[in-house]
Amino acid sequence: MTDSGLRRLAIALVRHAGRALPKARFQWATAMEHEVGNIADDAAALRWALGCVLASYKERVTAMGVPAVNPGPTLAAPDDDPFLWLEERDDPRALAWVEEQNAATLARVASDTRHVADRDALAVLYQRTDKVPWVNRRGSRLYNF
Repeated sequence: MTDSGLRRLAIALVRHAGRALPKARFQWATAMEHEVGNIADDAAALRWALGCVLASYKERVTAMGVPAVNPGPTLAAPDDDPFLWLEERDDPRALAWVEEQNAATLARVASDTRHVADRDALAVLYQRTDKVPWVNRRGSRLYNF
């Protein structure tokens, strides 16, 4: 075992995890500190310490009685979102609303010469066949030439 920065960080994180645990889990804190000392690889010790932090936070949240998952609003149990019904993509009312919004937008921009010019310029770019995008990966980077 070495005394690298990774090892010191792992030990500090495990101590933090122990302090974050609810009092009923005090034995976990002791076990975590002993375990991190038995992991030979510093990077592995750091990964394990991060897991300890996550586990201690989960235990703390559970002890506080906070629900683990917030499912958010649904049509069966809506909240105060007046547009929740728009999330139903096959709902005739939602589709009609989208069509109305599209018509209003097109009516506003169709007569704007700047919009027409931009639309036509983009159409030419999108329809070019000589510059079809082809992405290549080189290491961790992506290239398009």
